[in-house]
Amino acid sequence: MMDVETEQQGAKPQMMIIMDQMFRSEEGASYGEIIDTYCYQRKYDLKTKERLLDGLKNEAYKAKNDLTKRLEEIAIKIIVTKKTNDPEEKDGRRKNSFFKYSDDPGEFDPVSDLRCKLKKMKLCELSELLEQSAGLFPKSWLMNFKTQVDEYNEKLPIEVQMSKVLYFDNNEKLKNIDILPTLVEMIKKKQVIRFLYRPFDEDPYVVTVHPQILKEYNLRWFLFALQKFKTEKGYYYRDQQFALDRIDKKISICDKIHYIKSNTNYDKYFSERVGVSGLKAETIEVEIIVKDKRTLEYIRTKPIHHSQRIKENKIYYQIKDNYEFVTRLFEFADKIFILKPDELRDKILSRANDIININKL
Repeated sequence: MMDVETEQQGAKPQMMIIMDQMFRSEEGASYGEIIDTYCYQRKYDLKTKERLLDGLKNEAYKAKNDLTKRLEEIAIKIIVTKKTNDPEEKDGRRKNSFFKYSDDPGEFDPVSDLRCKLKKMKLCELSELLEQSAGLFPKSWLMNFKTQVDEYNEKLPIEVQMSKVLYFDNNEKLKNIDILPTLVEMIKKKQVIRFLYRPFDEDPYVVTVHPQILKEYNLRWFLFALQKFKTEKGYYYRDQQFALDRIDKKISICDKIHYIKSNTNYDKYFSERVGVSGLKAETIEVEIIVKDKRTLEYIRTKPIHHSQRIKENKIYYQIKDNYEFVTRLFEFADKIFILKPDELRDKILSRANDIININKL
């Protein structure tokens, strides 16, 4: 965590951006709300906020003054509203003073340069995180972020050309990637966290977990964590997984709850399966016949799992029988025949029949 002096040096630009957003509303905003929003965006817990509070109050006051100067060219002022009967402090920084623009600034953006710098800073932080996590993140992500960072630097012709010929998958599953650094820090510090989770097939619910690791699969990130459950015999903890794109960004730290480390060997867990699911999945011996050479070569060059062995036109796996593995096999359903196990072949046939029946309606 940054110390007070370092934090104060970077607080003012972000506060000016926050002020511009909040001062455009009819209600305006108080210094307290501005500081609360700043701390929320920085993912500060209550202790950190209290430690930095005096410095942040000074930075908020300076930020308002600087924003006032930038508004001079369009003759818009920052006015005080909703005053109470409480006496004001000398510098006008009363907790119950609310500020807003005297008129709608329209499309005029007094802090456009700061927005650009802030975005560049965030991209640099993510790029640095990617570089430090060699092997954890796909290389294409690092190239993507580096390209975006370059576009905020001095644009040399070759950089502009590069941005036009390189295209990246803006898959929706990359949502919430910006909270990766926050979660990494929380795991390192062994902090128990609480957040709102929004499953696609259930109502949202609040969950308290002990975060363990982060895992990427198929352009989606998953948080693996211990969760506490209650039974008639007492409490127990179980490994759970949470898709990052369904986690609410407002993550709070539960300082009073003791952190518990999972006994799961995650290296072994992921080496035994495709993807991330199937905590209790059984290990199966798989034998497949591939019907054509093209499919065989495709699977040879892009293995479904590291246990894959090929002998003539047969492929063998020793793997956990989970959803992701069955889905990968289904991609080649018309090109392969599953010799064993029978249960796996039945799953593929059942899924194919479901597709046929749905399309009959």
